[in-house]
Amino acid sequence: MSLIIIVIRQAGSLFNSVDEQLDCLKSKDMDIAQAAVLVNHNKMHEAAELHLAQGRILEAIYVFLEDIGINHQKSSQRATECIIGGLWQKLNFAVSSVHLAGDLEFSKLLELAEKVDKSLLELNLHDELVMFQSIINKDQAALKKLGKQFLLAENIPAALLCLDHYYTPALPFSNLTVYEMADELSLFLDYSQLLISIIGGGYNITDQISLCKLFGLKKLSDSHVVLAAGSYLHQRYSKAISGQNLQMYMTDFMYHFQSHISRRLQEQIEKQNDICKQCSTFTPCLTFAVFQHCHRQSSCHAAHISNTSFTALYYNTRVRIHLQQILIVHCLYKTYSFPKPFKHLKSQERSVFLIHFIESI
Repeated sequence: MSLIIIVIRQAGSLFNSVDEQLDCLKSKDMDIAQAAVLVNHNKMHEAAELHLAQGRILEAIYVFLEDIGINHQKSSQRATECIIGGLWQKLNFAVSSVHLAGDLEFSKLLELAEKVDKSLLELNLHDELVMFQSIINKDQAALKKLGKQFLLAENIPAALLCLDHYYTPALPFSNLTVYEMADELSLFLDYSQLLISIIGGGYNITDQISLCKLFGLKKLSDSHVVLAAGSYLHQRYSKAISGQNLQMYMTDFMYHFQSHISRRLQEQIEKQNDICKQCSTFTPCLTFAVFQHCHRQSSCHAAHISNTSFTALYYNTRVRIHLQQILIVHCLYKTYSFPKPFKHLKSQERSVFLIHFIESI
């Protein structure tokens, strides 16, 4: 029997009831002792919720999992919710899983996630748990599939987290058919437009718990917000101290948020656009299409497409990918208003795909 249980039982004899003992401990802010009393009286669910309220996620999970009483199913569900919530706190938007390699709490959460019976989970919890495991395993195919599912379910935070990892570090735009390219561009456009909407105020970020979870922040009041230690925005703030949460004025936060999330999107689109400018998918070789032979052979950077492939569907899809890329480049210039550098690039970058678009029709 542990020492703390012995002490609690001895102290319990001084009170007329368990409730009286709990009230006394509560009045003295002895929440750990409160939780121990609850566990001693097999009130596991209440004890776990108390740990959770005080931010002790791992302790809460372990106590939830120990509950084999009438609340077993409810406690099991809460344990899973806590595991996923803990993973969100650690691995939120643009945070690399590599940086969490030495985080013991994160490792424990992943171990617990492996033990969860996914067949008992609601669809959304199931998919979010699989998402974190896919991020750790760098399973790009799973991340793409999940990203689409989250978009359809309108789970915006999970969709953006999923897709941001799908597009990091490699972007999947090389050596694709026009049909594959159209599918990839559609998804990347969704990702870009969602972030633009959030950056531009289309979503009231600090008032939406789900978006706060995505970016690792918490609204304290209308004038203050807290950035979680380790979050992308925390890492990008020069005055932030490693391992400590950072409190900011709302006005300072909004400027910081718009500047760095827009820069993140700029970098993604610029990389994507550079790849697509060199991609043969946008420029089929006309010589090969007509003669089924190209004298330039390996030095030809255009796509060698059989003339039998030039169907109405192919034509329409080729037009579509140019329009999609023009819209993606348009997203790039929207990010420049947070703040407004590099405006001189606008016509130059857009003209590349406008020329290709004119050629395609």
